[in-house]
Amino acid sequence: MLNLSDREIVVRSSLVGFDLDENNAFRELAPEAGTLPTAMIINPVKFTIPPGGSQTVRFAIQGDRLQGDGEHRAMLFFSELVDTSHAGVKLNFRLGMPIYAIAGDPNPVAVFNDLHYDRESRTIALDISSLGNAQVKPSGYYLWWPMSDYHSESRAFRQVGRMVSNPGHEVPNELSGGRLATKPVFAGTRRTVVANLTPPPDDGEYMLVVRIDAGGQTIQQAIEHSPSNLLIVDSD
Repeated sequence: MLNLSDREIVVRSSLVGFDLDENNAFRELAPEAGTLPTAMIINPVKFTIPPGGSQTVRFAIQGDRLQGDGEHRAMLFFSELVDTSHAGVKLNFRLGMPIYAIAGDPNPVAVFNDLHYDRESRTIALDISSLGNAQVKPSGYYLWWPMSDYHSESRAFRQVGRMVSNPGHEVPNELSGGRLATKPVFAGTRRTVVANLTPPPDDGEYMLVVRIDAGGQTIQQAIEHSPSNLLIVDSD
């Protein structure tokens, strides 16, 4: 940790368990035996960094204290301690670094429950369950395909499949689109994750072709997009 300010800072490090709530926001969990925070050692716990100085913080994981195979999570927090004995506004920082540990064999399993496209907000909402012992992170690609040049679902799915198999594959010149990125769905939870889309070049008629992969499963949909209606015409 570097102190780039012109004053010394006092910092305390700490560990907590965490997951994501129903809105996919960080949620701190109470410590429990067998979880990653209780199996970790950090050093130093409290330290002072002079102006322009630095401090190395080390941690170790005692694997035999973890209970159960699969993914374990902890958030390593660095919190600035400030002097509150004097009047005035005090500002301090709290930095979090997620740490993941895998015990045994990870087995991410995804179940796609629903996929919904919102034409007004240009977003894809994916309802997904994570049934294994490790997180699944939905990812994929989408294409805006002009209806005047749209001939078949199979051709469109092959094109978006090339982008999945070769991440460096560029979107064809006559099309537009990009990569879908969402937040992870932790093991044992069901969440709706949202991905933002870059709008099509104009407000004409398009076929939105989507492919999303997670936990060894794939969902593909071709969705008609026009200023006046919205219709799912095919899905796998």
